[in-house]
Amino acid sequence: MEFPMIFGLWSVWTPYRLLQLGPILFICFAARCMAAGPCTSYTTIDEPKRSTNYPLSPGETELCDSDLRSGWYRFNSLAGGQMPTSCVPRYSCGTPGPVWMFGTHPEEQGLTADATACAHVGRNCCQFPGRIRVKNCGDYFVYYLNRTRGCGMAYCAGTEVQCPPDHWSPTGFTPDCQRTSEEGQDTQTTYATAKESTVPFTTVVVAAGLSSGFLVSLVVFIVAAVVYKQRGDMIYGHEPGRSGEEARRVEIDRHRSRDRVQFPHLQQNRLSAASNDYVYT
Repeated sequence: MEFPMIFGLWSVWTPYRLLQLGPILFICFAARCMAAGPCTSYTTIDEPKRSTNYPLSPGETELCDSDLRSGWYRFNSLAGGQMPTSCVPRYSCGTPGPVWMFGTHPEEQGLTADATACAHVGRNCCQFPGRIRVKNCGDYFVYYLNRTRGCGMAYCAGTEVQCPPDHWSPTGFTPDCQRTSEEGQDTQTTYATAKESTVPFTTVVVAAGLSSGFLVSLVVFIVAAVVYKQRGDMIYGHEPGRSGEEARRVEIDRHRSRDRVQFPHLQQNRLSAASNDYVYT
């Protein structure tokens, strides 16, 4: 008996509660839609070649936005994030037909402005004009873009380019590029390093010179000793390769032979081994 009464009360209470919750639900839905606006819901394009100062090289693959889907986009590369607002020379931005924005960027945050996308094709600086939009999101801009009329055309963004091979910067892009040394360091750092290493290098050079001089002196001394040794052997009758005792005996025999030839009438009495003198009687 109580169930029909409960269902009856529920059927009356539910629409009433929904009417009360309606404004709250609407506010939450609106806030969610605002949170998911262009400044938070966009597609990022990170392509440094879109810089207005990046020239398309012969044989290089060109950028093409003919397959770009309509929607909000943010250019987020080190080249920069703003579209140019003046005509861009052909073969810039990595494409033969660079697309620039004819219009101005809104100065206040949250504002949206209409603009025109122009492609520099041939002699016409604003070929194939198309409607686009730009919104100020505080620290950056987002753009509502459409696909281009054909390939060989792409949107430009930014003005910076990568540093040359012999330069460097904290980001690797202009405008703070500085010339580097052959080792890849900046000139000031290389000069400071060379200045700090002057004293150790000088010490090493002096030590090497002294070592070289010592080695040369040692070699000269050894050669001189060998030469004087050979001259001494020649003067005193010492033959290389014989010991001192053998050389002494050879010298005694040589004197005996000489005395027998020169003084045959004398007889040798005794020989003093200490002085090598002959005593005759």
